[in-house]
Amino acid sequence: MAGFEWTDEEIAIVLYFSVLGVRQSDIVLLLNQRMFYRTKAGVEGKIADLRVKNNLGRNARHLEKSKVYAFIDRLSIPAIDLLLEPTAEDQEIVDRCGKDINLWVEYIMWRISREGEMDIPLQPNTCEMPHWL
Repeated sequence: MAGFEWTDEEIAIVLYFSVLGVRQSDIVLLLNQRMFYRTKAGVEGKIADLRVKNNLGRNARHLEKSKVYAFIDRLSIPAIDLLLEPTAEDQEIVDRCGKDINLWVEYIMWRISREGEMDIPLQPNTCEMPHWL
């Protein structure tokens, strides 16, 4: 039985976090944080399908960042920056897997790759990076 259609927003989230090396089971939780609900099998299948159809890398664990980022840009999601901006809860989810993935640094690098340069958003009235870095 087929599920319901994937939105561009879900696709962007899945590809973005997958290319960072986040586990599929954790991507499910990151989707949930953003009010999208997919199973681990659904996420795995979608990554495999997108990878093959769009030549995004050798396999699901070796996606090419430049190709994935270009694909996400082609989706033309109006609030993509807000959709992918990490929260402290996102970082906690990723930290549980034991990998050294700093979502805030990755997000800044993604923004720079899109815009060439950017003002790094600082927490209001503190002039510091978020406390969870």
